[in-house]
Amino acid sequence: LTTQPLLISFIVGLSLWITVFIAPILAILIPLTIKALKFDPAVASGPFITTIIDVTTLIIYFGLATLILGGV
Repeated sequence: LTTQPLLISFIVGLSLWITVFIAPILAILIPLTIKALKFDPAVASGPFITTIIDVTTLIIYFGLATLILGGV
């Protein structure tokens, strides 16, 4: 029995937890930043925020996988 499946499940769970914590923060900060730049914050809602959060989720997942698995 190897520890590889355990490490992968740990990475997926941790990245999901971090994403659930960070996503609402981004969903609040992005429209506020756009409003501060004197643009319409309604533009930031919907697909734009979803795309940013999806990309952030991938970066978190692959970053954790690289950090934890490293040279495995």
